[in-house]
Amino acid sequence: MKSDSEIMTAIAHKSDMLRQLSKEESRLLKETLVRMFTDLDNLCRENNLDLILVGGSALGAARHKGFIPWDDDLDVALSRDHYDRLLELLKIGKLGTQYEYTFPSEERDSKNLFLKVYRKGTVNSEVLDEYTPFPKGIFLDVFPIENAWRPGFMNTLKSGVSKVLSFISVSVLYYQYRSTAYKEFMSQSDDGKKRYKLRMRIGKFASIIDHKKWAWGFDRFVRMKKFTGFVTIPTGRKGYKGETLPFSSIFPVAEAKFEDVWAKVPGNLDLYLRNLYGDYMTIPPVEKRERHYVTEIKF
Repeated sequence: MKSDSEIMTAIAHKSDMLRQLSKEESRLLKETLVRMFTDLDNLCRENNLDLILVGGSALGAARHKGFIPWDDDLDVALSRDHYDRLLELLKIGKLGTQYEYTFPSEERDSKNLFLKVYRKGTVNSEVLDEYTPFPKGIFLDVFPIENAWRPGFMNTLKSGVSKVLSFISVSVLYYQYRSTAYKEFMSQSDDGKKRYKLRMRIGKFASIIDHKKWAWGFDRFVRMKKFTGFVTIPTGRKGYKGETLPFSSIFPVAEAKFEDVWAKVPGNLDLYLRNLYGDYMTIPPVEKRERHYVTEIKF
């Protein structure tokens, strides 16, 4: 079954709904993201926390020494203990008044199943944001790196349950904050129509429990105190099982050039990227390049 990302990427390449950034807007967006990353990285370094480039940002560091040319976001991660310490710093305002953030918690709802840090005074709206109460500024995605079961039965079981919980949680989000823009966007392909209907049906049924509780429940479920020698990013592009790697492939971290700054990256960057992308140095064809779903952007 195709993922939401695969379906939406296919639609995005032929849709006229999305905001096409000019070269100048793309430059300004990337400059803003680097400034945001620098602020967050400085806070982490001051408090002995390892903020690590992951996903497409790690790929960009390895292949382009910065952003992937057609990419326009920045993904980072921390080990769960460092991630929780960062949350405490954010709660007491250590990042400054120019930022706001959301993350799964018992107290308030969150758009995502991980921490998102937004720059105040900016706009970076996506098709799903139409009626949500969450910030809509330019953002960094910040993922927790969890201890994981070794590859085998328990890893497969936890992966399966986390996938179901994630799908239900996101479906409830989409249903609870139903977006006409998202419905119109998905209706541009047969796969999109089917996925939209499935999301709405599951979301309606499961919304007897508020989205905040689903997100918090997912966050509680994927945590694991036991150290097994393996770690994963459950909300990463390949999910719990697909992102499971030896602890030694991530830690201790290394450093790499990213645009005009130095950033921490997985210690065995080659192994990490081969697991995610295979032959990661090969440039993908245009139709396979991931796009994001921006409808409005302001700096």
